[in-house]
Amino acid sequence: MISINRKLKFAEKLDALKRNPPREPIVQDIEIPVNRLPEFLEFFHSQIGIKPIWLCPLQQRDPKVRWPLYEFDPSQLYVNVGFWSTVPLVNGERPEQGAKNREIEREVTKMEGRKSLYSRAFYGRDNFWSIYGGQDYERIKNKYYPRGRFLGLYEKVIEQQ
Repeated sequence: MISINRKLKFAEKLDALKRNPPREPIVQDIEIPVNRLPEFLEFFHSQIGIKPIWLCPLQQRDPKVRWPLYEFDPSQLYVNVGFWSTVPLVNGERPEQGAKNREIEREVTKMEGRKSLYSRAFYGRDNFWSIYGGQDYERIKNKYYPRGRFLGLYEKVIEQQ
């Protein structure tokens, strides 16, 4: 159903007929250090307003293991916050601009968290690579795909190529 709606934009057309403002899809899972969770939730409930949300604590098991492309402090407890919905846009914003998604990304980064990359992301190139292990990624990609045959992570995730 979701795939068909994305293709045919049925919900958007119905909202336009009802003269409802356009809506931005927000489908994200983020991880925030547990001590920053109250601050994030205050921001999220006041600025985004999606309910319900999913909360799940997580911590890296083995502090000797390093996950350079999605790195966490192994001594830190994190909370995964999941939220999936749409929010109305104002002031002529368009869903493809990702205004609310960008706002969430800024807050998560400010709070030393991470955003899972299975959904749409809007980071600038330098910011993206500072968060998602740019130097390690290039080293690994050059080792296993030295001819550059495949697109990079940024091109796939951000530019949606």
